[in-house]
Amino acid sequence: PVLASCSTSVRNLQESISIVQCPSECQVNGGTVWGTDVYTDDSSICKAAIHAGILGNNGGLVTVEKTPGQQSYSGSARNGVITSNYGSWTGSFVFHGFSKPPTPKPTEVPTQKPPVIGSCSTTARNLQESISIVQCPSECQVNGGTVWGTDTYTDDSSICKAAIHAGILGNNGGLVTVEKTPGQQSYNGSASNGVTTSNYGSWPGSFVFHGSSKPPTPKPTELPTQKPPGSLLRQTRVSNMTCLSDLVNVKV
Repeated sequence: PVLASCSTSVRNLQESISIVQCPSECQVNGGTVWGTDVYTDDSSICKAAIHAGILGNNGGLVTVEKTPGQQSYSGSARNGVITSNYGSWTGSFVFHGFSKPPTPKPTEVPTQKPPVIGSCSTTARNLQESISIVQCPSECQVNGGTVWGTDTYTDDSSICKAAIHAGILGNNGGLVTVEKTPGQQSYNGSASNGVTTSNYGSWPGSFVFHGSSKPPTPKPTELPTQKPPGSLLRQTRVSNMTCLSDLVNVKV
């Protein structure tokens, strides 16, 4: 083994992997140490070994491996030794026989955009993302716009009123997660949770709620398919009208 002092660093070693004999009292007498688990190659080996939990203050043998430099080193307090942060450095070292991984990767927190502040009339067409969190206000059971469908709704339906219908929210509002989905050939209306939704035929876009997998109890009351009078038809859906009688109120 290489006989070391408390200030010996990896730069003093000839081999890429070396066994080093550390003296006692390096917890106090050792030089500066930068990093945690992976240390800069000019750090005190023996003091770093105490910090890493490989040795106590009485010294002993450690196996050291030289490793490439890193973009940054994070300091920490362990076993009575405080190490320092540092930025980019050309060389590093780690200890063999240490059960922790040499470069622990911090837990990545998934990036989540803030919720979209919705109104009772906000629809999925107003959302930029395919999956969005929407903050619904209160009183949308009465003030919300029209809703078409059950569980899967047309993308021009009121999100917040649909959320009440689906049982995701009450009339006090709250957060819902909305996912845009492809259009369907038909949408069935129903009455649920104080909200009545309408039937509709083919439509190019839909949305569903995440977390809406509760059992369908009670089952929503199916509404009979009935074409509304011409005065109630949505102008954006004129292409679905099949009867000339529906057009009597349309100005030519």
